[in-house]
Amino acid sequence: FFKHLVITTMSHWEQPSGGRDVGLKIFNSLTNTNDSFIPTNGNQVSWYICGPTVYDSSHIGHARNYMTFDIIRRIMTDYFGYDVFFVMNITDVDDKIIIKSHQRHLELLYTFIANEDSASSFRESNQELLEKAKILYATKNAPIAEVSAITSEIKEKAKAAGVTLSGDFVDEFNVQVGYLQLAQYYEKEFFEDLELIGCRVPDAVTRVSEYIEDIEKYVQTIIDNGFAYESNGDVYFDLQAFEKAGYTYHKCSPTVTAEESAELLAEGEGSLTSTGNKRHNNDFALWKSSKPGEPKWSSPWGEGRPGWHIECSAMAGDLLGSNVDINCGGIDLRFPHHDNQLAQSEAKFGCKQWVNYFLHTGHLHIEGRKMSKSLKNFITIRESLKIYSSNQLRIMFLKHKFYSPIDIELVGGDSDFGGKLRIRSAKLGETCVLEKLNTLIEDERSLELEKDTNLKEVLSLDINGNLEIQYSLDGEPDITQEWTVKNNVLQENVSLRAGGRIKQMEEAVQLDKKFTDFICSIKTLLRLQASQQQTIVSQKWNDADRKLQEELQNARQAFHEALLDSLNTPKCLEILQQLTVAGNTYMQSQVLNIKHNLLVSVLDYFVKALNVFGINSRNDYNQFGGQWEGSNPAITEEKVGEILDTFCSRRDSIRGAARSKASADEIKSLCEHKYSQPTITDNSPIYDRILFELLKFLSSVSEVADKPIEVLTLCDEVRDDVVPYYGVRFEDESYEKGKSVWKLDSVSSILNDREKRKIERFASEMKKREKAREKAEAERLKKEISLIAPEDFFKKHPKWNDQFATYDETGFPLTTTDGKPLSKGLVKRATKALQLHKKSQGKN
Repeated sequence: FFKHLVITTMSHWEQPSGGRDVGLKIFNSLTNTNDSFIPTNGNQVSWYICGPTVYDSSHIGHARNYMTFDIIRRIMTDYFGYDVFFVMNITDVDDKIIIKSHQRHLELLYTFIANEDSASSFRESNQELLEKAKILYATKNAPIAEVSAITSEIKEKAKAAGVTLSGDFVDEFNVQVGYLQLAQYYEKEFFEDLELIGCRVPDAVTRVSEYIEDIEKYVQTIIDNGFAYESNGDVYFDLQAFEKAGYTYHKCSPTVTAEESAELLAEGEGSLTSTGNKRHNNDFALWKSSKPGEPKWSSPWGEGRPGWHIECSAMAGDLLGSNVDINCGGIDLRFPHHDNQLAQSEAKFGCKQWVNYFLHTGHLHIEGRKMSKSLKNFITIRESLKIYSSNQLRIMFLKHKFYSPIDIELVGGDSDFGGKLRIRSAKLGETCVLEKLNTLIEDERSLELEKDTNLKEVLSLDINGNLEIQYSLDGEPDITQEWTVKNNVLQENVSLRAGGRIKQMEEAVQLDKKFTDFICSIKTLLRLQASQQQTIVSQKWNDADRKLQEELQNARQAFHEALLDSLNTPKCLEILQQLTVAGNTYMQSQVLNIKHNLLVSVLDYFVKALNVFGINSRNDYNQFGGQWEGSNPAITEEKVGEILDTFCSRRDSIRGAARSKASADEIKSLCEHKYSQPTITDNSPIYDRILFELLKFLSSVSEVADKPIEVLTLCDEVRDDVVPYYGVRFEDESYEKGKSVWKLDSVSSILNDREKRKIERFASEMKKREKAREKAEAERLKKEISLIAPEDFFKKHPKWNDQFATYDETGFPLTTTDGKPLSKGLVKRATKALQLHKKSQGKN
C-alpha cells in the first residue's frame, strides 16, 4: 500500500530543475518521501508560510511550527547559502475573529458593569442576565445573533436603570471596525512572541484585510477559467470541473477517507458558512455572502467576504507568482487548507504544479490530545517562557525531525494538583507566616517575591531571620527551601511557579546547560592560557591534539551529511554532544597545555553550528551568555574582562588571607584601590555596575577585616548573591588551587544552578538534623531503659512489655499474653536479656 501511495502521488509531481543543487533531500508532503531539493530559479528560493489566524494568544503548538520553520529557513540561508524570499500571511478576516470580536465586546461590557459604581442596583436585579452573558462570551463559536442580542439587552436595561455607559458601549457594536481591532491586537502580540522565541521576521507580510480587492479579482479569474460558480451571493470552487479538466485534488492528503474529508472540509469552511447553495458536497467557498453581524465588502456577487483558503492563494500568488518552491505549515493544514490552496492556484494560473515542495510540521499534542483551554493544557508561549528559555524550547523541537509528531506530558498532568502551588509551612525566623504567604499566591500557581523586597512591609512583621518555605509544585514531593533575609530585606528572588512544566523539557534543559558549559569552559581556558607567552609554549601536537582534530573533522562531515538527509536535526544534536565529550576530555587532560588555535577552531565550529539552528543566534561566541538583564546593549567579554579579572584576583587574595587568619591591617591593605566611585542608574553600563559591586565588596571587607569568618562569608555572598545577577559565575579553584575564574552565562541559568545547590544543601542539612534527632532520641531511650529496675524490666522495657501476662515474685515472666507458659527458647532469650540489663546497670 505504501509503495502504491508513493507511485500515485509521484505521478502528479515533477522534479524541479535548473536551480542550485547542494545535495539536499527533503521530506515532501506532495510525494510522502525525501526528494532532491532543487529550486527553479538558480540560487533563489521562493517560500510561503501560512501565518496565524489572529484571534487569540499563541501557544507552544504554534511555537513548534514557527520555530521549526525558522530553523529550516536558517539552515537554507546560513548553511546552504540559498537566497530565500520568505513570505508570511496574517489571516485577519476569519469566522473565529468575527465571533471573538463580538464576544470581546460583550466581555468588556460585562467588566464595565461589574466595576461601575452606578451599576450596583442593576447588577443585583440582573444577576441571571449577567451570568448568561459571562457564559456566552466564554463559549467557543457562540452564535453571533445570541451574543448581539444579550449585548443589546444589557445596554438597554442598563440605560433604563440609570447606568451611564462609557463611549465604547453607547452605540451598537461596529463589527467592520471591531474585528480588525481584535486582529491587530493579536497580530502585534504574535510578532512580539516571535521575537521572544528568536524567530527571524518574514521578508514580507501579507494581510487578508489589505488584499480584499486582489482576492475578488483572483476569484473572478477562477470563475472565468470555468472552475468556480456563483450561487446566491456565494462563490464556490467547482471540484468536479477541476478534476474533469485533468487536475489532481488531494495532493497533500491522498489517504484522507471520504468521511474524514467531509468532516475536515466542513471545519475548514468555518462555523459562519452556509452550505445549502453548493452544487456538490465537496465544493468549497471562495467568497461568502455576509450575514448580519459580519464585516462585508462590495463585490460583483454582492456584499461579502473572502473564504479562508482563497486568501493564501491570492496573496502568495501576488508576491511569488505561478510557481512556489516551498509552501509550509502545520500538519493540521494539510487538508483541506493546503489541498484547496493548490487547487485554487492551479485553476487560476493554469499550471499542474503550483508548489514544488510542501513541508508540514508534525502535531504537538499534550498526552495525545490537542491543546485546549477547557482541558487546562493550553500553554501560551509567554507562559512557557516564564519557565524555559527560547533556546531550550528550540532544542526540544530540534530533538525531533520537522515532520514528526511530538507528544509531551505536563508535570502533574490531569491530577487535582496539576498547575497548583501548595505551601505546607512557612517560617520567617521562628515565626509562622504560612497564612500571610498564602495570600500572596497568584491563581493558586505562583509566588513571586523579588530580591530587595522589604518583608516587614509585605508581611507586616518585624522579625530577624531567614525565610523558610516547605512547598509542593504540581503535586510533586515536598521541597524545603531557605532564602536569606537581612534587616527584613530579601537578599534573593523567591520564584515558586506551578503549571506549564513539561517532562520532556528536562532533557532539553540539560542539553542546553551542557552546550553552555562547554562554550564557557573553552573560553575560560583560552583566557587563562592567553596570559602565558605563546612563543615559549610548545606548539608540537601530541596524541590528544591529533585525536581532538580528528573528532572535529568527523563532526563536520557527519553534521553535513545529517542536514543533507532531510534536515536530520536530532542526529545533528547527537553529533554536537559527541564533540562536547571529546572537547571536555581534551581540556581535562591538557588544561593549560592545550593548543590554543585548535581549541579556537573547535569553539568556532561549535558555536556556528548552534547558530545555524538559531541557538544563541543573537550573540557571537564573544557575547555568549551576555544577556545582561537590565542593560540595553549587547555587552562583550572584552568590555568586562579586565574588571572581572581584578574582581577575581582581589577576592582570591582576601579569601586566602582570611583563611590563613592574616591580620586586620593586612586584609585592609588588600582592599585599597585607586578607582573612582561610579554613579549608578538603571541605564549604567555593565562595566560600571560590576565596578560598583567590586568597590562595595572591598568596603564591606575592610569594615570587618578583624573578623575572618565574616570576611569569608562576604566572599561567599558576592559569589552566590551578587555577581549572578549580572550574568557572572565565580568558580573557585576550578583550575588552580586558591584561584577563581569567572564565566559569563544567563542570569536565569546561574540562579537556577544556585537554587538547586541550595535545595540540595538544605536537604542534606535536614538529613543531618534528622539523624542528630534520631541519635538524641536513641540516647534518651537508652538512658530511660537503663533506669528500669530489674524486677520491672519485662513490664516496662519497650521490647518486652507487651509479650507477657503473669510474672513471678522477681518479675520474671511466667506466661505469655495468650496464657501459655514460656517455651525453653523464650526463657533462654529472656534470661539473657535480663542479665545484660543488670550488667549495664552495674557499669552505670
